Amino acid sequence: MRQGVRVQLQRVVACVGWAGAGHARSARAAPFDASARTRLHPRPDRGMMRSMTASDIPLQTLPVRLRPGADLRRALEAIVAGQGVAAAFVLSGIGSLRPAEIRLAGAEDVLKIDADCELLTLSGSIAARASHLHMSVADPQGRVTGGHVGYGCTVRTTAEVLLALLPEWRFAREFDPGTGWAELVVARADGA
Repeated sequence: MRQGVRVQLQRVVACVGWAGAGHARSARAAPFDASARTRLHPRPDRGMMRSMTASDIPLQTLPVRLRPGADLRRALEAIVAGQGVAAAFVLSGIGSLRPAEIRLAGAEDVLKIDADCELLTLSGSIAARASHLHMSVADPQGRVTGGHVGYGCTVRTTAEVLLALLPEWRFAREFDPGTGWAELVVARADGA
């Protein structure tokens, strides 16, 4: 049974393109190199890519509480930079905001919700000049809006966030002609 669970985990890691492909892959298993503990994935633009299994990724968790008046995105970026790491993920986040600044999918302009909002979900990647955060908020009538977290989301009462710090990695963004957006690039912090 344990072997079956391990194979399933490896398939999940392969499907999400752990090494920075950024998009879901088909559920069929990719070739696996047991000696290197990595999967090999075909990449149309760069040949084969390697992705690590979850047990190969060293991470440190950091729970934080942001106080009233903090800019949600700026504060999280500052906390990560203050920890001396160049890559982190938001595992979970809840709280309240006023206002909420959200860029909707495919939009260039930011939607400002200038009302008391409940922060229902928060997730994404954090890095200097390369953060990509999503959230969903509920307004006072219970209407839910979700999208990209903009600067200017101000904590109203609290924001409780669990960060995953990745000290051996660094994140960057590079233009991807296939999507038309700056997409995540994952690299080892030591350049290896």
